[in-house]
Amino acid sequence: MNKKNLCTALLAFLLIVTPLMPTASAFAAEDTTSTDSTDSEWISEDNSTNVDEDTYADEDIDPALLEEYEQLLDYADDVAVLADYENKSVDKLNTFNGFGTSNRKPAYTALTKTIIPNYTLFLKGMKKIKTNNKEIASMHKVYIKGASLNLQGMKLIKKGLSTSKVNYTSVQKGINLIGQGGDLVEQFNDRFANYIVKFE
Repeated sequence: MNKKNLCTALLAFLLIVTPLMPTASAFAAEDTTSTDSTDSEWISEDNSTNVDEDTYADEDIDPALLEEYEQLLDYADDVAVLADYENKSVDKLNTFNGFGTSNRKPAYTALTKTIIPNYTLFLKGMKKIKTNNKEIASMHKVYIKGASLNLQGMKLIKKGLSTSKVNYTSVQKGINLIGQGGDLVEQFNDRFANYIVKFE
C-alpha cells in the first residue's frame, strides 16, 4: 500500500503554499541562485525589510475569485486538522510489507488498535467537512469515496487475519479495495492540482 495514494490530498495543500505566498517563493528563488546572500541584504538602514509590497489592492481582485480562494483556504484548514489521524493510520499500515501467517498477530493488533481507529476518525471528520464551493465539494466527494474504500479494505484485511488460519481471500479483497480507493484519491489529487492553478 502506497502512502502517497492515501494522503496526497494533504500534500496537495503543501503545493498551494508556494504559489499563494509570493514573498516566500521570492526568498526561495534568491536562495537557489546565490549562496552569498546574507540577512543584511534584505534589511534597509531603518531595519525594515526591503521586500516590495504587493502593488494591487483587494478591490483589484475579482470578488468571486477572492471568495473562492477563501473557500479553498477554509477547506484546506478543515482537512489539515484531520491529518494526524490519517498519518498515524497510514504510517502504521506501511510498516507491513504484506499480511500472512508470519505477521498475523502484530498486523491484526495494529489494525485493531491503531490503523482502523485512526482512519475511522479521519474519514468521520472528512465526512463532516462542508463547503459552498461546488468544485471543491465535487472533488471532496471523490475523496470520501476513495477513503471509504480504503477503510473497507482495512477492515477486510483485519477480518482475514482474525483467526489462526489466515483467510487470504479476505486479505486480498481488502488489498484490492485499498487499491481502488487509492485510485480515487489520485483522481482527487489530479483534479485538485488543476483547480489550484487558477490561484497562482
